[in-house]
Amino acid sequence: MTAPTEAVRERGLRRSWADLRQAAGYSWQASRPASLAGMVLPVAGAGVPVVQTIFNGLLVGSIPAAVAAGRGSVAAGRTVELLVVVVVLYVTSIVLGYSSSLLFSFLGPRFALEGRRSVTDALNAPTGIAHLEDPELADEVSFILGREREWVWQSAPSFAYNIFNTWAQSLGSVVLLATFRWWLPLVAVPAWVIDWRHGAGYSSAHLFGAQRAAPGVRRAAYLKQMATGSAAAKEVRAFGLAGWAVERFREQWQAAMVDVWANSRRGIPNLVGAAAAKVVAGLVMVGLIADAALAGRISLAALAIYAPAALAVVHLGYMGDANTYLSQATHLAGRAGSLVRRLQAPETAPGSRPAGGLPAREIRFESVGFAYPNSPEPVLQGFDLTIAAGESVAVVGDNGAGKTTLIKLLCRLYEPDEGRITVDGIPLAELDVAEWRSRIGVIFQDFVRWELPLADNLAFGSLGNPAMRPVFERAMSAAGADDLLADRPDRMATILARGFEGGTDLSGGQWQKVALARALAAMGRGAGILVLDEPTASLDVRAEEEVFGRLIDATKGVTTILVSHRFNTVRRADRIAVVVGGRVVEQGSHADLMAADGNYARMYRLQADRFSTAPAGEVRDEGSDDA
Repeated sequence: MTAPTEAVRERGLRRSWADLRQAAGYSWQASRPASLAGMVLPVAGAGVPVVQTIFNGLLVGSIPAAVAAGRGSVAAGRTVELLVVVVVLYVTSIVLGYSSSLLFSFLGPRFALEGRRSVTDALNAPTGIAHLEDPELADEVSFILGREREWVWQSAPSFAYNIFNTWAQSLGSVVLLATFRWWLPLVAVPAWVIDWRHGAGYSSAHLFGAQRAAPGVRRAAYLKQMATGSAAAKEVRAFGLAGWAVERFREQWQAAMVDVWANSRRGIPNLVGAAAAKVVAGLVMVGLIADAALAGRISLAALAIYAPAALAVVHLGYMGDANTYLSQATHLAGRAGSLVRRLQAPETAPGSRPAGGLPAREIRFESVGFAYPNSPEPVLQGFDLTIAAGESVAVVGDNGAGKTTLIKLLCRLYEPDEGRITVDGIPLAELDVAEWRSRIGVIFQDFVRWELPLADNLAFGSLGNPAMRPVFERAMSAAGADDLLADRPDRMATILARGFEGGTDLSGGQWQKVALARALAAMGRGAGILVLDEPTASLDVRAEEEVFGRLIDATKGVTTILVSHRFNTVRRADRIAVVVGGRVVEQGSHADLMAADGNYARMYRLQADRFSTAPAGEVRDEGSDDA
């Protein structure tokens, strides 16, 4: 046996039972009635074939006497009665087969949904997002939820039924054989042991290979999506990358599958040996039964009963693919349960103090330090900033200075490594995180372009709420998007993607206005803090001036934090904070900072020169903050 196989086997019987219990729990949560039926059906489904074997034997044994006595005789009548019973049992087995198929076509997808839903819920349970950037966790999620294992999840209840049904039939056959010779079933014991040892080893090796392949399969899936999806379609075609992406996908996938294929090849001789052991055991038992029949020690009926029973007994061993896939399914369920328990133990408390109406006085960053996971360099260090309630504060600085990071900390997507953030003197970590986030209307620099109706892009789930329509319209107007989709009969229901019937796509500037309107719509739902991270990066200068004029009117008295590289807009803020090296080095009004002739004045004059020397018609200034 290979070392990897032994390593997987060392998970032990206790771990296997834990996985099985987890799988049973998912099945129970998916549907209690179907799970109960799934327990009863194998018993009924196994009992019928054993009874069929008995009556088939009795029928065969009755035929010689019926032929000798002739039609209309008592012996012939007995044969007819036995034939009727055999037919009824045959019909019953067919009904049970169709019933099990219907049952598991219902239970299988629900079992898969329950297991995968638990993982999805767990991934969204932590208050922050740092865990989503953990490569090991990403590989684990890829292994559990990978598309290539969807079929294994859905088929698990059917695999379990087939295995337990076959084992129950085999145990019934053991009882039948024991009525002939009590020791005869023992002939199959060596075959069972060999079959289980090699079959389980093959399954473990296959599973180990699949686990090892998870990181490579995840990378291959990305390349496949790049080659076939719409997100990268323009660049793939413009740069002639289609062939390259497909070839890289093939290479990556094949490299990831090396262990899986190698373990499968190594297991083939063992599987052949196990099959040979079962064949030998079956032939020995059938030979002993046939010898007894030829010697006249048992009747023809007994021969017809015991011979099929002997062939069924050997199936008490490993069942090939059914066992392999059931083992994988229970292992996936166990891994899913472990992942859920791991993520349900929060690294930081979500907080419980009410956040309604905050801030009434101020938001304060106190000596905040932060570095991203797996990054040796801190993004913020000794960061101090106070934002008064109702004040508009602009944050400027070079790319990578930490401007976007402070927004992520304010939204509790990450927790500070040092220092603290307070709201009216209350540590942010003590506030109820969901209630606090409901106080914030935010547009992130890398906002999501949801391929959903416009209304859902503005406020998810509110499409059917007529009271929200005026809020949406005001938000769209303030974002400079009055005319967006104005030609559509119901523009709020228009899907923002051409890939759907009746859908449409938007330009970069139009998407920016939708994202801005999304943040403003939150104000209409009760948010008291507006956070804008590069809110007009995709707009030209003329459109930007117009949008900011509207924003000023729409956000008077609202606590506003604006991150931007456009100095012609930030100068309108009540106060401007300049961030260099992860800390605030200057702050004050535009006039104060220009008079101080420091970092802000230098950057402002540099940008003003760029605009004044730009060729006619060139009015856009692209930029981003990757921190």
